[in-house]
Amino acid sequence: MKQFEDYKSMNVGGSPLAINIDYYDAFYRNVDIMKEALETVDTSKLPSNEDLTAYNSYKKFLDSKKNGETPDSNAWAGYTSSITTASLVKASNIKEVNPLFFGSTASMTLKWPTLTKMELEMYLKIITGEQTPDAFDKFVESWNKTGGEVITKEVNEAIATK
Repeated sequence: MKQFEDYKSMNVGGSPLAINIDYYDAFYRNVDIMKEALETVDTSKLPSNEDLTAYNSYKKFLDSKKNGETPDSNAWAGYTSSITTASLVKASNIKEVNPLFFGSTASMTLKWPTLTKMELEMYLKIITGEQTPDAFDKFVESWNKTGGEVITKEVNEAIATK
């Protein structure tokens, strides 16, 4: 179907659903495979048809750049978000922190929306200069009194029972 092929050629996912299920480290794995394919013009090691679609988009971007042409914005966005970003992240000294808890507690159900709102408001006030970073300590006290301390206790108990 031509419309689907046109849509897919813009390096938009080939799925009708906005969901991406992959290995947890696919971002890092794929960048080296894709860079090698782009450098050697050999797509035989690309793991999927979606990767081939991405390859064609990235190649289009690189060819446009090499020929002094204005690159297609979709090709630029795909290359920049996948190749440039992944390369920078992979080369940096980032310490990954894997969460210990993914669930919800009884208190979270009741209090989390209020605590989240408080948190976002405090961040915004600090960023805009309405509050200084020193105000964060007072915010933490208020956050704990509003339910954060109870939730923290519940989460720690849930982790301890695993």
